[in-house]
Amino acid sequence: SVAEKSPVLVLYASQTGSTEAAARNIADTISSRYGRPAECLWLDDFLESGYSADGDTRCMWTEVVVMCVSSYGVGQAPLGGQKFRAVADAVIGGSEEKVDLSAVQYALLGLGDSSYTTFFENPKATDKIMEQCGATRICGVGMGDANSDDPDQIEAIRIWTDDELVPALDKILMGDNEDLNTTRLERARKDTLRVYQSMYPEAHESTANDASKGIFFGLGKIVVAVGVALTAIIMVVMQR
Repeated sequence: SVAEKSPVLVLYASQTGSTEAAARNIADTISSRYGRPAECLWLDDFLESGYSADGDTRCMWTEVVVMCVSSYGVGQAPLGGQKFRAVADAVIGGSEEKVDLSAVQYALLGLGDSSYTTFFENPKATDKIMEQCGATRICGVGMGDANSDDPDQIEAIRIWTDDELVPALDKILMGDNEDLNTTRLERARKDTLRVYQSMYPEAHESTANDASKGIFFGLGKIVVAVGVALTAIIMVVMQR
């Protein structure tokens, strides 16, 4: 059915790479356990470019979303999640209209370091925006503390995944329990895109142009890297 083929989004923001690693492990678990695609990407990429080359999937929520975020600095969003946090703060603060996420079910894993007073501030803000916009959290919030030894952060992530996330996903993704509401999901996309484009006018550029620029930019980086490597080889040869 359509519901069985719909992807699970795994959205993350990560400063040091720990949250990204957790997100990718969760995406692998979803793909292997449920035999369905798990799209793993930065929160800001979800807003800016989407997750599919087959059409415009910017801000396109799916029925089930797993969010993995940490805090940075004084409770701010880390890399890959700063625009999403700005959108969340604007909606929570009332300067932007509320987004209807009532069709979305989500799980949240938060990472951080409790030696800082702003520990868990960004995960709290993420949970608040999802709840305020009508999304349904399917299990308890995961907490991975880098300042803890019992359990350590990696073990805390494993425990949450095994004891909270997987049982909750089993109820939704196994069998025919998923009720895909395409109308409400499209409304969620339009609402999110509207707020994002209101705050970031450059987001009005077409996805096709963004994709073309991304391809050429990627090729450019490859050319530069090859050029640097060749230059280094030539220098070594000339020094001999």
